[in-house]
Amino acid sequence: MALPEFWTNVWVASGLVPPLTIADSPRIDTASIESALRRGTQWLTPRAVHGFDETEFSFLTASQAERLAKLVEDFREVAAKAGPTAPAAPEVLDSAMSLFREIVEMLEFDRYGDAGAYRLGKQIERELQPCRPTELAELRFNLWKRWDEEPR
Repeated sequence: MALPEFWTNVWVASGLVPPLTIADSPRIDTASIESALRRGTQWLTPRAVHGFDETEFSFLTASQAERLAKLVEDFREVAAKAGPTAPAAPEVLDSAMSLFREIVEMLEFDRYGDAGAYRLGKQIERELQPCRPTELAELRFNLWKRWDEEPR
């Protein structure tokens, strides 16, 4: 399963740490993402999106899956232009940052605890959408093992 590997690679490369406390609006905003990305360019490598397999995103809507696949493909192309040791050209950095930021926004690390929660949460949201009450502002998903469960 490539989804957990892709999820982890993007999460690590983004440098974003999910909030430890829940506030009224703990969403990661665009400025936070850009700030994290500008602190270093370890994310500017095709390895940051390694493990992406479009077939593992059938739980997304067709348009979301297509958009994510296009972003990953474009990011890989731009990231390949950056050298491993020399600083990236400003236009390469800006282009890559825009693409990677949108990938991070689509994965919504602030709402989904891990790749499994992302898959399950998106499926639940799709089923709930037709009857979702307007008062329900946002859902968050985390998967937890039972305390007595053996590791897999």
